[in-house]
Amino acid sequence: MALSADGMTLYVADTDNHAVRQINLSSGEVSTLVGTGTQARQYPPAPGQAPAVELSSPWDLALAGQTLYIAMAGSHQIWQTDLVSGRTQAFAGSGREGTLDGPLAAAELAQPSGLALDGHGRLYFADSEGSSIRWAEVGGADPQVGTLVGSGANLFDFGDVDGIGNQARLQHPLGVVSDGAQLYVADTYNSKIKRVDPAASQIITFLGDEHGWRDGDRPLFYEPGGLDYAAGRLYVADTNNHAIRVIETASGQTSTLVISGIEGFQASDPEAEFYGRVIELPEARLGAGQGAVVLQIDLPEGYKINTLAPSTFQWEAEGDVIFLPADADQTVKGPTFPLTLRTTFQEGRGTLSGEFAIYYCEAQTESLCLIEQLRVSLPVSVGSSGDSGLLIRHRIPMPETGSVMGPEIG
Repeated sequence: MALSADGMTLYVADTDNHAVRQINLSSGEVSTLVGTGTQARQYPPAPGQAPAVELSSPWDLALAGQTLYIAMAGSHQIWQTDLVSGRTQAFAGSGREGTLDGPLAAAELAQPSGLALDGHGRLYFADSEGSSIRWAEVGGADPQVGTLVGSGANLFDFGDVDGIGNQARLQHPLGVVSDGAQLYVADTYNSKIKRVDPAASQIITFLGDEHGWRDGDRPLFYEPGGLDYAAGRLYVADTNNHAIRVIETASGQTSTLVISGIEGFQASDPEAEFYGRVIELPEARLGAGQGAVVLQIDLPEGYKINTLAPSTFQWEAEGDVIFLPADADQTVKGPTFPLTLRTTFQEGRGTLSGEFAIYYCEAQTESLCLIEQLRVSLPVSVGSSGDSGLLIRHRIPMPETGSVMGPEIG
């Protein structure tokens, strides 16, 4: 993301939509600055007039005056958009993946990701596939691309070595930010935050060790992916820890950002489009009296519930036949199934609805975490006698495959 100088417009690299979006922070309106919503069919992409320019996996943004720089990871280039004229074109990189330094148009880049302007004529970028931090000159008679730290020899020369220039080694860095004097780097696959002195071309480990999660003056991270800096603090998107970490750069003290009061935000519009799985179940027949609604979620083989992310469960009963407890709606980290709601059934007809968001991860590596969003609607008929328990069971399918099971009465 990049923020306009007046603080009123937020520019967003919408990677999988292959677009750059802009958000009016006053009105909340979102519009497309450049991009068509589909990946460029031509390689490298063709320049043109915004917004009708096809992009390829824009990853990060940096703003200098009226020029917005775009890390175009999909075409191994850095692009630029003139916010006044709309002209959008390549800034650096031939489109050939590699580590070659040289003039802007001839240089070879390798999945540029994070961008950082230093305010002194250089645009630094994390060249992820080349495991290096590189720079491109902004302006000048013959602007060049160079390598600041990292091997620069080939795409497969990576490691974890502090040092100077080409002696240093990183592993797939994704984020870079400048505090005006130094650079901070998210050395992603090494799970470390590193610091670079651009004048000396020297990189050292600032914080981190083996991957993990620990606050304090010896913190641990797990594949940090993005960085930002403000007023002496470094903000870290600690990707595989599913958290935002805050580092006091003077001391190295690290904490985990806590967002409180989020439950007080206004609920989403019930008429808004729902992008999860919608299940309409056949009518269930029950008997009046004390009973229970039981929700059973079955995970795919090889997966487990994410104990860090809050899964949510919201219920609604229509028709005055099901009386749910006051605490029926829940937000739970690491829920255990089945979830049971004690309730009362009253004769008549109605509908029980539920909307759930369940977070789960690969059981072994935890490198892939997913969300299952589910909306269930179940008609209910309650008579004078019958079953008093209602089991709603859903089997989360493996990616692209699987099945769903309906209600069980008993």
